[in-house]
Amino acid sequence: MTEARVVSLALRPVLAPRSVAVVGASRRTRTVGNLVVRRIVAGGYRGDLTVVGRHGPPEPGLAWVSSVDELPGVDLAVLAVPAAAVLEVAAACGARGVRALLVLSSGVDATALAAVAVRTGMRLVGPNCLGLVSTDPQVALDALFSGPRPPGPQQAGRVGVAAQSGGILLAQLADLDRLGLGTSSAISLGDAPDVGPDDVLTWWADDGRTRAAVLYTEGPHRSAATIDLARRLAPRLPLVAIRAGSSAVGRRAAASHTASTATPRALLDAELRHARIAAVDGPAEATDVLAAFCWCPPATGPRVAVVSNAGGFGVLAADALAAERLEVATPSDATRERLRDVLPPGAALDGPVDTTATARAEAFAAAVEILREDSGTDAVLALGVSTDVVDPLADLRGPTSGVPLLLVRPGQAARVAGSAARAAGPGAPCPVYADASTAARALAHLVRRARRLAAPADSAPDRFEPPLPPLPDTPGWVDPLAVETLLRAAGIPVAPLHRAVDADAAVAARRRIGGAVVLRADVAGLVHRSRACGVAVGLHSDAAVRDAVAAFAARFGDDLGAVLVQPQVPAGPELLVGALREPDGTTLLTVGLGGTATDLVADRAHLLAPGTPDEVDEALDELRAAPRLLTGPDDPARAAVRDAVLRLGALAARLPDLAELEINPLVLHDGSVVAVDARLRTLAGGGPRSS
Repeated sequence: MTEARVVSLALRPVLAPRSVAVVGASRRTRTVGNLVVRRIVAGGYRGDLTVVGRHGPPEPGLAWVSSVDELPGVDLAVLAVPAAAVLEVAAACGARGVRALLVLSSGVDATALAAVAVRTGMRLVGPNCLGLVSTDPQVALDALFSGPRPPGPQQAGRVGVAAQSGGILLAQLADLDRLGLGTSSAISLGDAPDVGPDDVLTWWADDGRTRAAVLYTEGPHRSAATIDLARRLAPRLPLVAIRAGSSAVGRRAAASHTASTATPRALLDAELRHARIAAVDGPAEATDVLAAFCWCPPATGPRVAVVSNAGGFGVLAADALAAERLEVATPSDATRERLRDVLPPGAALDGPVDTTATARAEAFAAAVEILREDSGTDAVLALGVSTDVVDPLADLRGPTSGVPLLLVRPGQAARVAGSAARAAGPGAPCPVYADASTAARALAHLVRRARRLAAPADSAPDRFEPPLPPLPDTPGWVDPLAVETLLRAAGIPVAPLHRAVDADAAVAARRRIGGAVVLRADVAGLVHRSRACGVAVGLHSDAAVRDAVAAFAARFGDDLGAVLVQPQVPAGPELLVGALREPDGTTLLTVGLGGTATDLVADRAHLLAPGTPDEVDEALDELRAAPRLLTGPDDPARAAVRDAVLRLGALAARLPDLAELEINPLVLHDGSVVAVDARLRTLAGGGPRSS
């Protein structure tokens, strides 16, 4: 039996219980226990329900006992008792053979409660939660005490929901209910000392009912187990995560740009990227994306055909697609000829396609299908403004196709709804958005998901030959020449450094190099040399070198230990590539604009080390400067940058005592890269891991 199957079976008492007991179900209405019992009854629970309370059941005809000590063995006990009584009641449940607890009470010591559960062999959901729902027709359990009631078993949904916030859970359930997607199961995790995201992900992957899922967990980190599990499940279970705990409450008092920009949001985004989870900022956006994931086939590329009956909305759609790094597809000559045959005179056919307001619904639908059949189209975005004469979206009943179709109906009340159009088979609607930018964002998630799934799941770090040189045992900033040696061993191109103790040695180094040089002040503790005027560039003569050394001596005095002489590399765009070790051992990679632009423009993206080629490409594509610096996947400069980032990530993974490592700038020139300045700080030890 697989580990996943074992975990899934262990969760059956929680999400598929054959018997449920509600402890603390008062006869008084509007109490939590009373509400839960009434919802379980109204939902048509298929198992055995027992009520535990001193004064009888809330409703006549229910099985009732006065205390937990009288309970028959049950799968799930729902605790709605005062916080002070929870630990005692939980222990009593364990003694009676209860297999799982759902603790709604707040103000409970979660650690102590988890210890009781472990000692008695029970699974634990909560404390401090709103309950759970399973719409499996064989279960039909609604054990929430608030929020929308799930549909009947014959209308069971397809989306799994798990959230630590009860409010977020209820908002998501309401959205899914309105949209008609519904839920397969929903669980309010509460403080989550036991049952958490790993468990519910495994359950959804094994239940045969869940087609997509949304997670909300609080805090800046996702566990390594959750990330690895989500990455494995991604091909068969599209996942959406609502970001939480990702604000930059404070930045590290660190020297490198990599460390100072490694906010909780940066780490969270890197974790979700590696897990192949779609990251969103709220329940509404999660619903936008889930509608696309559930109702659209994969988008195999970024080329989006835009068709509208109002030219202005077509232009806005093109802008929205550009903002998401998607392309407006240009119809082929043959496609334009076919469009000309079905659309009124005056229609714009070059893309975005403008059918004009006079096009009837059947002509609009024909144009959509013609565009979907164009080999240069990866997806279609159709925008229709209803008039007194025609609703252009009314006749979209095209045949099944592998090309996603997303609709926009400007002005509709709902942010996203479902149409009657058949996008993925009989009865499957298309998502209809109220705004082009919302549709473009959902479409970008479709494209990103397809790219992530098409890439290899794993990529082993490079093995370095010869072995990496040792680093000093003393924690702190490492000597620049030692850093250069380390980067060379990792296979990263480096502009060579020469240490000079005085002006004569610096002049001699310039003569050996030949041509223009750069001088850098070697001052203990000085990391940002440019800010401190510790860099002199474009020195073509001995006199210029002597003047620069004299200027450094005047500025830094006795703190100037030496000068570093380096050949002037050809000018080109400058990037920053860095690595930062988090307290939990996670290593975060950063890539962005470098050089003097680093402090002026916050244009960076993040991924987990060691990184994979697709993750690096995705991070590079997120940079606002990427379209000007890097072109397509075959661009030599992109390949060189990708290789440098992967080698830095692999290097960081080999350095157990790494604190931070940064190349700034990494200069691009003529399809290649070279590291011009680099810095490395260790915590202690400093020895590399063996290959």
